[in-house]
Amino acid sequence: MRLAASIICALFLLTACQTADEATVVETVTEPTPTRGGLPRVQLDNPMFPDLVEFETRHPEGACTTDEEVVADQLIRLHTQLMITGLTCFVPYDDPDLFVSYQDFTLSFQGRIRDSQRTLGAFLGRYMGGNRNRLFDTYRTRIANSESQTVIDVSASRYCAAQQERFYTVAAFGEADLDAYLQEAAAHYRPHYPACN
Repeated sequence: MRLAASIICALFLLTACQTADEATVVETVTEPTPTRGGLPRVQLDNPMFPDLVEFETRHPEGACTTDEEVVADQLIRLHTQLMITGLTCFVPYDDPDLFVSYQDFTLSFQGRIRDSQRTLGAFLGRYMGGNRNRLFDTYRTRIANSESQTVIDVSASRYCAAQQERFYTVAAFGEADLDAYLQEAAAHYRPHYPACN
């Protein structure tokens, strides 16, 4: 019950809710088996990119992206995933300060997050028209709803097991670490983003 209330509260903070598209579970996820701490073992190709569902950009149809927009999108997605992990996984991680780690990340990188919000607002405005801040807020809410749906689709224990290594690694990032991660993430996911000529 606390988990559901926490997720709902976080989504209200992100703005008005929209229904997320149903997620498609990626077949590379193995069946859970108990591990230390009660979390299931989840086989991942790369624990820094714990893809439990098929990656989707959720961008306007026909949109193309610059490299800067891909990096901005990856930061906002990472930030959102950290939030969902912080709200969902404090019990399985036995870490009552897990959400505080998310908040610390947010404070440490607030300028970068704000710049990414502006970049994505301009990107969305280019294709959809309207208030860029509102467009971004709606987009961010869709990403958060989709991530919350992933928790439901794959189970909280599997989600938390998949996110654990990345969460604690990213929570300890400095600027150079975040830059390196975002460049790697942009390269990893670039095939999913149509490039602008």
